[in-house]
Amino acid sequence: MHKRLWLFAGALLAGLLLVAGASAMKSSVAANEGTTQATASHVLPAIAGVPDSPAARKAKSILVFGAEQDVDGFNVSLNCCSEYWAQVIGQTAVVRGAFLITENLTYKPDLVTGAKAGGSPWKVTYLIRKNAKWNDGTPVSATDFLYTWKQIMNPNNDVTGRSGYDQITRAKTGNHGKTVTFFFKAPFADWQDLFNTVYPSHALKGQDFNKIWTNCVCGANGKPISDGPFLLTSYRKGTDATLVANPKWYGAKPKLHEIVFRFIQDTNSEIQAMRGGEVDAIQPSPQTALTQLQHQSGIVYSAIPALYFEHLDLSGHGDHNPLMEKAWFREVVISSIDRTALVRTFYGAIFPSEVAMQSLLFYPRDARYVPHFAKWSFNAQKAINLMKAHGCTGGPSSPGGGGIFTCGGQKASILERTISSNKRRLASFAIYQQELKNVGIELRDGLVPDANTLFGTGPNSVNAGNWDIAEYAWVTSPDPSAFTTWLECANQGGESNHMTYCNKKVTKLLKQGDRTSNVAKRTAILTQADKIMSNEVPVVPLYAQPSVLVHKSSVKGMVNNPSFYGPSWNAEAWHF
Repeated sequence: MHKRLWLFAGALLAGLLLVAGASAMKSSVAANEGTTQATASHVLPAIAGVPDSPAARKAKSILVFGAEQDVDGFNVSLNCCSEYWAQVIGQTAVVRGAFLITENLTYKPDLVTGAKAGGSPWKVTYLIRKNAKWNDGTPVSATDFLYTWKQIMNPNNDVTGRSGYDQITRAKTGNHGKTVTFFFKAPFADWQDLFNTVYPSHALKGQDFNKIWTNCVCGANGKPISDGPFLLTSYRKGTDATLVANPKWYGAKPKLHEIVFRFIQDTNSEIQAMRGGEVDAIQPSPQTALTQLQHQSGIVYSAIPALYFEHLDLSGHGDHNPLMEKAWFREVVISSIDRTALVRTFYGAIFPSEVAMQSLLFYPRDARYVPHFAKWSFNAQKAINLMKAHGCTGGPSSPGGGGIFTCGGQKASILERTISSNKRRLASFAIYQQELKNVGIELRDGLVPDANTLFGTGPNSVNAGNWDIAEYAWVTSPDPSAFTTWLECANQGGESNHMTYCNKKVTKLLKQGDRTSNVAKRTAILTQADKIMSNEVPVVPLYAQPSVLVHKSSVKGMVNNPSFYGPSWNAEAWHF
């Protein structure tokens, strides 16, 4: 299983109407987002023990970070809780992995001093740091690695994926528990992304893995557990979470005493809190309203290309319109959406180098990237012609002509799932609704109020599959294996595939790619899989969101990280 996290955030947007030109559309979005001119402080309720003013927080070495999303739990290996902010708050600075992905997207040994892969049979050997220990004094050991592997492979555990771990046949320990070797059925190319969370076996003994860490990162005794620079000492649903420096951490001593993550799930409130000094840092969902912060005195604004893949899944595996199972109908959908204008609208002001994404396996910054999906450029007339070519009737002859198509007795009416509290995605929904209407497709509102609903287990969740389009983002590692369990057939290892899509050849290629360590051969295999998917359009790739990090200039040591580790990847270096 590779770390691949849900990303949702944002605030309410109402009344957006699609207008013709991209520049006009941009103005309409900005107007409906609203701008906050006031800089008044104290719009947020006080937190006991946390000073209101930046100066007082600095004196107490307490940093307040605005978080755009509450969490469903802190065990990010589970489908319920594989959420970006759960990783940032309760994992990256609290529970470590074998490697850490740095701001340059390189893999840095973390819990290990080194690791070696290869041989026959193919194996990976981890050399665990001698001084790595949990905050209760128990050494981090091979037993923790073994426990992690067994929990991921336990069929009773609802994990996001088992890719890589399912290739392990046996393990061998040595060096008094500070060395562990895993033997594999075949080479596994993305081995450095395995064990990116290593669990404390002694603290979780006898616990149900599906139920641990719902509101804490703790042992069976309820006490905080950590082998990182901070302990998660408090979590209040919908309000805040608090990290306190871990005096037992083996690394460099944290420079802050405390980090408080405040849940501010409205972008305008988040921006106002930043301007008013109620928070010291934020990582906001990219919005045009962020122009307010770009050149403000006393604020450092950073935007970098990130591994945040925004996309539209097509055809959920539950209650859905059967037309969505037809590749030609999905081609109509992608041809009806002006993805280039969408990118220009949302990012033209705050990240002008943003482009539409044209691959399902590689990011634009990757040398292996081939724009296979570029052939589906915006062409409303082509979409209409395609509908008619498949015998659909009742729709328009030209874009905007009116009417909804019926194809083989099935009305071209589809439902979208996304969250209504996200400005950008709500704006996107309004845009898609108008664009699809122009070609004779009705897009219905299946929006849900929050990320907890969308990524939960209820009938309106992505997992349930009762939708035709679902918009969200994956936050990933640099390796394309992160997408394997999303795109391969659900009954062949695709634990995160909640679509009807299943192409056995694509699944075979993805699995073969995971087993191929030769870079050139692997690239060719995955490129073939990506090309096939571009012809079948199971997903509409939209864009790779930029990572925006904003903090007070008085805050030092904060470095933007484009991977799933997020800004807390070097939290021990933060200081005033």
